[in-house]
Amino acid sequence: MDRLDKDTEGAVPETQTEGTAQDSDQIKAANSQKMEEKRAKNEEKDKVEDGLLLAIHGAKIKFNAHLGEFKVLTDVPTTQGKLTGTIVEKQIPNFKFYDGFQMISLTEWQDFGTAKVQENYVLLKKSTLPGTGKMPGNIPPETGKIEFITSGQVNEPESVAAKGAPVPEQKYDEKCYCDRDFTEDDIKAIIKKLRETEKIKTTSLFYDENCTLSESDKTYKRLCEELNSMMKKHNINTCIRKIHFLAQSYHESSRYGTTLEYSSGKKYNPGNHSDAKAMEHTVEGDGPRYKGRGIIQLTWRKTQKKYFSYVFGKRAWTIKYQEN
Repeated sequence: MDRLDKDTEGAVPETQTEGTAQDSDQIKAANSQKMEEKRAKNEEKDKVEDGLLLAIHGAKIKFNAHLGEFKVLTDVPTTQGKLTGTIVEKQIPNFKFYDGFQMISLTEWQDFGTAKVQENYVLLKKSTLPGTGKMPGNIPPETGKIEFITSGQVNEPESVAAKGAPVPEQKYDEKCYCDRDFTEDDIKAIIKKLRETEKIKTTSLFYDENCTLSESDKTYKRLCEELNSMMKKHNINTCIRKIHFLAQSYHESSRYGTTLEYSSGKKYNPGNHSDAKAMEHTVEGDGPRYKGRGIIQLTWRKTQKKYFSYVFGKRAWTIKYQEN
């Protein structure tokens, strides 16, 4: 009897322990399910909030399998120091693709924000732009839509969950010179940095004694005007093209110190240079007369004649230079 009682007493705790373990497993399962549901809900909420981020200059984009970058070309207020995207940014130059893909035609932005910047609705990360584009060469066009992969924002994002949008100070994106004019400050900063690498302290332009430019042309304003005009005319419109031209002209013009070759030019006289005859140097004195000129230092009579014919026409060359 004592043994039976002892066995019975010993059986009770075991049953209680099993029940407690089952309850614990059920609680864990229920908690896990709640956590998954909460996580899914938060992810959906984050996705919605992420889609409401303002799209700004430099945002990553895609069109089907083609990846690229969004460029704001309008002078508008900035968000986090970068130009804010609005629905007016729907031109082909607004979209640069890394693989050479180019847009052919674009329609209208969809799913843009309700807030406005300079009377235009802002673009959001969830905004899309239907259109058609193609790769270079004999490749069929593709239809699809431009989508934002990122908003272009970093750190603390700015969104338009409520009406109205932040309108910070107005300034250019200082990191990129694609598809926009240089300012005088841009040119000054570039030349200053270049000269600093060679320990040249002066910031003056075309200061060398042999430079024949007028004083009114030796200013950053005039250089800036000429650079912007020339680059537009000849489609020097990307950072890499502008870098190439500025580097070459900086070297050829002796750090923007002169527009005339330093040497006498006698080395270009007929008999002194193997290319003299081919470049139409036929008499003594043609060397000094047609030595390097301009910020690209065009040399030779044939080359300069071709240049002036292009700029002024055949009649202007004949009148102004044939006597020489």
